[in-house]
Amino acid sequence: VVCDYKQSTQTIAFCLEFFLGDFGDGYFYMGLNGLGIAQLMTTLSPFVLLALTGCLCNKKFDCDSSTYVCIDFVWRLAIFVFWLVSVIVIGQNQLNDGNDKPLESW
Repeated sequence: VVCDYKQSTQTIAFCLEFFLGDFGDGYFYMGLNGLGIAQLMTTLSPFVLLALTGCLCNKKFDCDSSTYVCIDFVWRLAIFVFWLVSVIVIGQNQLNDGNDKPLESW
């Protein structure tokens, strides 16, 4: 039996998460696609939500700009917290990769 498994490294996972973490790149690299998609959707969902809110406010309701500011602040906070937790968890090497193997430590 030939094994062509290449172990993910903590250094690459950390760098990807630190610099491109809003898009879930660290998780995709480690093979944790569910977490990568969740992080990507957390980053992209405010655009959809703000567009939807804008359509509803302009057509049916009398909304002021505070609605947009509130939604924007909450989502930026959520994105930041998700990123921060991800960087800490990967930096402490507390996650296994997609094959349930520990990352090669730095």
